Amino acid sequence: MYPYFPDRRSAMQGGVQGGGMMAGGEGREEERRGEGDGILAVKGRDDPLIQGNAAADPLNTSLHSREVSDPLVAPGLLPADPIVQSGDDSFTAHESDGDTARILVQGDEHLKLGHLSMQGSNTMATDGSPSNSTEELEAELFDEVFTVDDVIETIGGFGRYQQWLFAILGFTFFVNGALNLQQIVVERAAEIRCFPTAPNCTVCDPVGGEFIGDFADYGSVSASFSLVCGREVLRGSLGSVFFSGFGFGSFFGGILSDKIGRRKGIFVVNGLQLVGSGGFIASNYYLYALFRLIAGAGCGAGIVVNFVLMMEFVGNKHRGWMGGFGMNGLWSFGGLVVGLLASFIHQVNKYSGSDISELRDNERIQQIYLHNDSLSLAEWRAVSSISFILVVIQIVVTVYLPESPRWLLMMGRADEAYNVLHKAAQTNKRSLPRGRLKGMNEIKGIPSELELEDPGEFQITLIMLLCWFTASFTYYGLALNTGSLAGDFYLNMCVNMAVDIPALALSIVMFDRIGRSRSLAITLLIGGFSCVLCNAVPEDNNCAAGECNDVYIKSILAFCGKFMLCITFSAVFVYASEVFPTSVRTQAMGISSLSARVGGISAPLVVLLSTASPSLPMWIFGIISIVAGLFSFRLPETNNRDLADDI
Repeated sequence: MYPYFPDRRSAMQGGVQGGGMMAGGEGREEERRGEGDGILAVKGRDDPLIQGNAAADPLNTSLHSREVSDPLVAPGLLPADPIVQSGDDSFTAHESDGDTARILVQGDEHLKLGHLSMQGSNTMATDGSPSNSTEELEAELFDEVFTVDDVIETIGGFGRYQQWLFAILGFTFFVNGALNLQQIVVERAAEIRCFPTAPNCTVCDPVGGEFIGDFADYGSVSASFSLVCGREVLRGSLGSVFFSGFGFGSFFGGILSDKIGRRKGIFVVNGLQLVGSGGFIASNYYLYALFRLIAGAGCGAGIVVNFVLMMEFVGNKHRGWMGGFGMNGLWSFGGLVVGLLASFIHQVNKYSGSDISELRDNERIQQIYLHNDSLSLAEWRAVSSISFILVVIQIVVTVYLPESPRWLLMMGRADEAYNVLHKAAQTNKRSLPRGRLKGMNEIKGIPSELELEDPGEFQITLIMLLCWFTASFTYYGLALNTGSLAGDFYLNMCVNMAVDIPALALSIVMFDRIGRSRSLAITLLIGGFSCVLCNAVPEDNNCAAGECNDVYIKSILAFCGKFMLCITFSAVFVYASEVFPTSVRTQAMGISSLSARVGGISAPLVVLLSTASPSLPMWIFGIISIVAGLFSFRLPETNNRDLADDI
């Protein structure tokens, strides 16, 4: 039973003389620091654990050990319990299903992997000439192979640990949506009427001014910085400034987080968003534009890094609803809350003692040239400060975020990856499986850039860039081309944000039932045909506006297109996070998001073509969506598949 000991007594004595100690009973483990090269932990199936000094233990002469060429292998083992630390040495014992003891020895300089046959045959060889039995035992040591997805599913695909992460990362999406969509309120156009400024004008002579209008709309940057009449183009450029920063942040934020990690990447995002949300202190247009540029960079990088980190922690069965409804739904909800708070602030100003609406009947005051917000009570500054407060809260809560175990494994920091997974397992009240993480000794690091040498990968990337561009291009284009709803401005904004909720809810069913790639293709096709059919509705030029059925039919078709493209947006986020490997996932997401920003910037330019031909924008939106939908059928499905860890 003890082939390498003369008898049981001598074995026990050898362990004691070596400075070791014996622990009786199966399942018990003890530790003791030795005086020699390292500490061994040997455990048989039915035998007590015997530990001793590595130099003095009689087993050391018959132990075959080899120095591991890839330092990732040994730390990649997933024992049932954490590695026991003892000074500069550490060890763990893996209990075998058979009569085999598995030993992990870590000295001061090297990681060594050893094993010992307990069946009595003297088949252990020296380091120089391993026998066939030794090779078989080495293979047996790594027979249990797990992917990170397997481990996550074992410890709970969406357990308490992932729910805690979702609460924090979901809040970052909420803040991102608020910081992004506040521009709808803050940068809205003032309802004004411009006066001619010719020096020989005899019709009117406004007192020190160029325009008059409704003071109820003067709580925006348009009024504060006089972005009206001849300066209206500056107001319109604010959106382009923000989305330029958004694209910059999406691209470089993805690259940065692949190099320094998701957690540090989030800290960079927090810094950008903190500075960018300070626009409420701006004293002029150019300073405000600079704040919005920085805010756009923070929002672009934040969406990519935060989304990827969440997707890398949840099981594949939960990624569909998590990415489609969970994260994107909170983004839309952030915009909805901003609209509600802005409406509340507006009503407070309206019914306060210094109500500016009381000045509407004063014709002379209505003609004042607006150069500051002394009369508007700085509504836009109050709304902007809400985003600043939310970002401060975000900085506090994201301090507790862990690093992605996938990224840690890619960087060779397997011990840290194990600690993260072990903590997740403890929080979920589960145990880690025993074995080796797949791919750890094959992946040496992360590439410096997205490599597209394989034709299939190149095709997927091109189609994804087209889909991201089309999703943003058509979604924002339809929103602009449909026109404003009749009624209160703040109510319209809240309705526009609220309609995304049922669309995102439907995405949960579609992603899991028909798959990610098919959902992407179908929504693009339906959205595209909705745009084309808008031009097929005959117009009755003999009826008053709003009294003909064609007006309502076009509105319904345009709304259907916007509804479908909202699902498309969720689909490209989820699909891109699953189809690209860990080594370049955030980098690929950043490039894809950059393509979407190009679409968002291009959409208003296409809408301007309606002045030449009212039907031309809808033709462009529809055809591009249909083409992207047809190409999407060539994308491989990722539903219920593990995330790839390497290219």
